[in-house]
This record gives sequence, structure tokens and C-alpha cells, in this order.
Amino acid sequence: MLRSTGMLAGASAVLWVIFLVGSSAEGASEQGIGALSKKRSVPAQWAITIGAQLYDDWPLAMRQAGPFGRHPLWAGDRSALPTETWRCVNCHGWDFRGDQGIGGDLGPLPGAPGLRHLVGSRRDVVKALIRKAGHGFERQPLNIEALDYIALFLAEGQAATVELASKVAEIEVDRVEGGERYANVCQLCHGADGAKLNLGTERRPETLRTLARRMPWKFLHAVRFGHGGIMPSFILLQESEYLNLLSYAARDL
Repeated sequence: MLRSTGMLAGASAVLWVIFLVGSSAEGASEQGIGALSKKRSVPAQWAITIGAQLYDDWPLAMRQAGPFGRHPLWAGDRSALPTETWRCVNCHGWDFRGDQGIGGDLGPLPGAPGLRHLVGSRRDVVKALIRKAGHGFERQPLNIEALDYIALFLAEGQAATVELASKVAEIEVDRVEGGERYANVCQLCHGADGAKLNLGTERRPETLRTLARRMPWKFLHAVRFGHGGIMPSFILLQESEYLNLLSYAARDL
């Protein structure tokens, strides 16, 4: 299992190369993800990981540096970088509960709606909500293919995320297995102590240990789906394997 995970990482990286090179705001096909998946052989589970990464940080994932002004509906920290105000997660939260939940990287946003009611919805319904007047995405460079991926994630991917996070305190974890998996899969990039990469900012540095303790939802999201086209997805792990990694990172790094 540990050996095969490296192959999954490579597959995820290849998908992102295809997506980022092949998509453009001006040339996106209105046919959406169905045609894209058929044309490029993108399995649904991998398409969900792309949608999850876009939900997390689409400006980073699509390499969109701007120019961005502050999102017109942003009611949070006024010192936040403009691109941060456009990230779906910073309005609707890691737990998809809007201002009634844990929020995104900048905390709960006053007035932000939850998205859990979209589970099982048709993708065209979800896309219409994203593009509705006043939401701010009428002119931003979020192309048709990207909208399809996000809609797929919200309709078909968020339920599994909610279910996994709900089991953090329920499932008996195996931190030894988590440590072995970390050493074989994660350590090369993140270091033996999980502090090789700063996962935060210069003002607010973050290591894997502090992230696992402070924001387990974000940790699980990143491991399961990847991040920003940089960290690969490990979507084929079992629930217990995600939770073993989370427990090891929070307690033993």
C-alpha cells in the first residue's frame, strides 16, 4: 500500500499539468467536465480532487496572480490579502457550514452561507449558484471547466469529507502505522519533524504538527485531495489511514 501511494502522487501531478496547461478562461468548453473527463480520461474520483483543490485555493491552483480587488461580499478581516477573500473555503469553511461552522483559514466569515445542502445536487444547479449575480464570479477568471470541477466536489465529494472528519474522535487510531506511512510518503517533502515547509505565512508560520492540532479539517482535506496543484492527492487511502496520519502528526511530530 505504501509503495503504491507514490504512483498515486505521480498520477495526481500529471492530471494537474493537463488541467493547468489545457484550460483557459477564454477557450473553456461549455461542455464541461463530462466531455473533459471523456476526452482526457479523468476518472471521477480524480476530478473530485481537482474540485476540492479549487475550493481550497483556486487562484493558486489556476496560477491566477490577479489583479484582484477584495471580494465584494467580504465581511471579514480587512487586512486580508485580496486573493484570500476570493477563496471558497474562506467564506464557506472547511466544514462547509459558513458562519455557523469553523470557517476557513481566516475564521468564520459573518453572513457566509453553508453549502451542505448542495450534497447530491445537479452540477448545473451548483454552477448557477456560483455564477449568480452579486456573487462576484461573473468576471473573475474561473473558467467553465473549473466551475464543473468545483460543482462536482460540492455535489459528490463534500459528504465523504464531512463523514471522515466526524470520525476523528470515534475511530481507534494506529499511530505506529501513521508514523510508518509518514516516513514513507510525507517525510521527503515535509521533513522528519514536519517543519521543513512553512504551511502558513511569514507572520503566522505553520508546521504539520500545528496544522494537525489546530485545523484537523484542513489537514485531512489536504491529505485526501492535495493542495494547489503542488501537493498531490492521496484519495485512495482508507479512512483509518487518514486518521492514523492525522493522529501521528498531531501527537508525535
